[in-house]
Parts: sequence; C-alpha cells; structure tokens
Amino acid sequence: MNNPIIITGPTASGKSAIALSLAKKINCEIVSADSMQIYKTMNIGTAKPSKHEMSIVKHHMIDLCDIGQDYSVAQYKDEALACITDIIKRKKTPIIVGGTGLYLDALLLNIEFPQGKISNRNFFEDYLNKHGKTQLYNLLLERDKQAALTTHPNNTKRVIRYLDILSEYEGNLEEYKKNALNNVSGLNFHIYILDMPRDMLYKRIEDRVDIMLKSGLVKEVSDIISYNDISSNALSAIGYKEVIKYLRGYCTYEEMITLLKKNTRNYAKRQITWFKKYKDAKFINPFEYSSIDEISKYILSDLVENPENTKYFS
Repeated sequence: MNNPIIITGPTASGKSAIALSLAKKINCEIVSADSMQIYKTMNIGTAKPSKHEMSIVKHHMIDLCDIGQDYSVAQYKDEALACITDIIKRKKTPIIVGGTGLYLDALLLNIEFPQGKISNRNFFEDYLNKHGKTQLYNLLLERDKQAALTTHPNNTKRVIRYLDILSEYEGNLEEYKKNALNNVSGLNFHIYILDMPRDMLYKRIEDRVDIMLKSGLVKEVSDIISYNDISSNALSAIGYKEVIKYLRGYCTYEEMITLLKKNTRNYAKRQITWFKKYKDAKFINPFEYSSIDEISKYILSDLVENPENTKYFS
C-alpha cells in the first residue's frame, strides 16, 4: 500500500484530522498541499498542524520559506514530488493533505513548467500598480473569459499567474493544461474529497474562525506585520488580510469577523467547484460517519479493496 493518497476538500472540512487518524493505522508520512502553510510563522491563520500533531507523523512541505519570499506552483510540484518519491522508496505511503487546487493539479496532471520560458510577470505587476486590480482582471476577461471566471479579481497573484502563462501561449488556459500533461510519473493516486451540506460546512467555518481568534490570530498577525512588508503576497491570504485591515483602522473588530467569515465561505465555494472535476475521486460526507476514526477506517478498507486507483481523472 504505497500509492499516494490524497485527502482534500474545502477549508474547515476536517482534512487534517482524518489524515492523522489514518496515519495511525498505516505506515505513512504527510505531504501538505496548502499554499499558505509553506510560510514560516503563519500558524493560526493557516490552521497549520501543531507540534504535537507533527510529532505523531512526519510532515513535509510546511515552513519552507519566509513570508517575503515568493513560492511558485512549479517549485511546489518539484519539491512535493521529490518528497512523495522518497517516501515511497522508504516503503511508506504518502498522504497528500490540503485544499490548494493548483498544487493538487500540478501533481495529478504532472504539469511541465518550461524552465526557459520568458516571464512577463513584472509587466503585469507594474500594470496592477498603475491601473488597479479591476483593470488587471479585465485583461484576463478579454484574453480568456473562462479562466477569469475561475478566480476572483482580488486574487491578483493568480490573475497575474494566468496572464503570464497566456502571454506566451496562443490558446486558452484549459488547452494549456491539457497540452502540458506529461504522464510519466507512474503514480496512481487514491483521491478522497470531503463533501458535506453547505449549511453544515458554513457552521464549521464560522466555528473555526471563532477558534482562531480565541487562539490569538490578531496577535499573530500583529507580530508578523511588525517585521514584514504587508504587501507580501503571503499576507493577502484569507485570515491575514482581514486582520491587517482591522489593525490599520479600516474596519471595526466586529466588521473584521464578518468579513473573515464571508471571505472564507466564498473561498470554500470556489474550492468545491474546483474539486468537482476530480471525476474518479471518492466523495465522503463526514456527517454520515459516527467519528473521524470511522472515516479513516472506511478509507483504509477502500484502499484494501481497490489497491490500484486511477492515475488521473477524466
């Protein structure tokens, strides 16, 4: 049982807890697929595993770089695949856990990122500074409407990434992804997606935000911005940008909470839409099980019954 397991789903759906429960049943190591957990000191707002949790099972792809550093999808793919390959060589099972769709696509599609490609990222960053995020987003709408509709105008990092790709490619983004497939990894992924009724998910999101605030999220952000540039890409993450807005006096504490919960719900909706394309995945409603342990037992039994899963989804 060495084929990689992916446990994903929208934010606050319980991915990490299920992965830890499964980890106690098999010889494994966890590989994070969360684009914000790679940053050091961003702990509470990213729901990063605790030191105790990381002592139970070895975790990879966490605390890789400082907040001021940029980290690309290409870097993630190369480093995560190296971790996965090494784990398998040591006769263990990799469990990939996280909800960053681009990271998961990079692994599942085995997308090749051309090393010699000329980047126009600086041009689009300058365009953003001069004309604002709405005009930047309009560029993407004009170039590839479908790609634009998969992201939000406020997610300027992703908008710039898409524009950068499309500036060197004649087709649309979906065609680029298909042409970038390089199915030589030889990995068979078992994909499990946590899926539950929206009202239950939204309640979990609101509870998580409350817990984060009680755990010291505002202090964490205050400490971070005291020695980091608030324009860093990492600090545009949900949970950080809202608190920064509050700390700078642009909203009240109550308005910050409302905005944080709203933005998290909207992010979860985008994740749900993204995961629907994983056609060969097994969808799991956690509320249909009596406990987290029962969910991990189901996954384990499914792995035993279906040792060979799909390499990719249709």
